[in-house]
Amino acid sequence: MPLPTDRLVLRAVQADDDGMLTRIWTDPDVRRYMGGSVPQDVVRQRNRDFVGKPGKYCVTLRVTGQPIGLLGIGQDHRSGHLEVSYGLLPEHWRRGYAQEAILALLAWAFDRLPDTDVIVANTRADNAPSRQLLQAIGAQFVESFGEGGEESVMYAMTRREDPTSV
Repeated sequence: MPLPTDRLVLRAVQADDDGMLTRIWTDPDVRRYMGGSVPQDVVRQRNRDFVGKPGKYCVTLRVTGQPIGLLGIGQDHRSGHLEVSYGLLPEHWRRGYAQEAILALLAWAFDRLPDTDVIVANTRADNAPSRQLLQAIGAQFVESFGEGGEESVMYAMTRREDPTSV
């Protein structure tokens, strides 16, 4: 079921989102803090696997329907909590879209999943823009941890009366 916001629509990933997905997996700016570009055979497999997959959302501009990124929610193996993940194409950075999309997904999750009181997000410790985004939505720093030779950090968002209020 699509999830509209003021400027965006979060919807299921479709086969024709292939171009946007390929850029999410291969763009050097997007992949800077995520281990670099993904090999083409993995890109093709991920693109197929994400179509219609529960918990994976294509972020689109509400007015045009243009896909601009990917948003996901799924199990965090480190904490056992749900984890939100996100990636937008660079030409759509610094416009508040990621914040708008994440807040909408959090509101939906806290509303629809009554046993969920905490949702986490993990990012590399040196990814200042991602850390600033998480702090802007009210996420609280939980811990630092090493993963694959890189230091990462975990932030947590907790259920509030109105999860869209920051």
